[in-house]
Amino acid sequence: MKKISYTTKQDFECVEYLARCYDFALSLLISMAFNELETSVVYIRDRREAYKRLGVIGLADRAIREADRTRHGIKSVMADEGFFNSYADRVIDTAAPDVASFRNSLANVMRKAGVSDPGFYAQIETTRVLLDACVMDFDSIADDGKRKFGHDRRSDFTEYNVKGVKYWFDKIADRLYAHTDGKGGDINLKTPATSRMFNRIQQKVADGSYIEECMRAAKEENPDFINKITIKEKTA
Repeated sequence: MKKISYTTKQDFECVEYLARCYDFALSLLISMAFNELETSVVYIRDRREAYKRLGVIGLADRAIREADRTRHGIKSVMADEGFFNSYADRVIDTAAPDVASFRNSLANVMRKAGVSDPGFYAQIETTRVLLDACVMDFDSIADDGKRKFGHDRRSDFTEYNVKGVKYWFDKIADRLYAHTDGKGGDINLKTPATSRMFNRIQQKVADGSYIEECMRAAKEENPDFINKITIKEKTA
């Protein structure tokens, strides 16, 4: 658990706001993105012979190492790692139907465009989009905090910035897409259906739908941590 200093009431309110948004909301989106990343890497390794010449195997290893480093950084600032693990892991099952719907909508577009192995490329794109959303949300939350409180404190929460993971995965996606583009040209993946499915995921992160279910599961699986908080509140 880390300590963050502040100088004014507004400075404190900004830090508190960012911590709440990053700890409870962005952490869930990151958990979803990293889960999809791991699945994508399994898919890539299963196709090792087909894509060996593209050099994506080594890039996949780098992306996983960076994700592990980022995950460790996030866990290191949590008050209770067990509670956070339960909280962040729960979203994988909770959001699974929504992520699958988004992935399937991408696969449908690719299939209609004549892409071979559309399920594989839809998995890659799902990962890319989720990682991109994590990076954009990190900055948009910090920007929002700056507008509200007049302070930019994003540098205090760099463990939530997954741009390193996105950097390596973008390289993977670019090489894989270049490999298939020669067959069918550019494909517009942003359709009303794919946009609607992805917006559903972001909306459920923003409105607390995922948070509520993940918090419930974490409390059930870690009653000792909740009891400690309750006792401390009653004692204070």
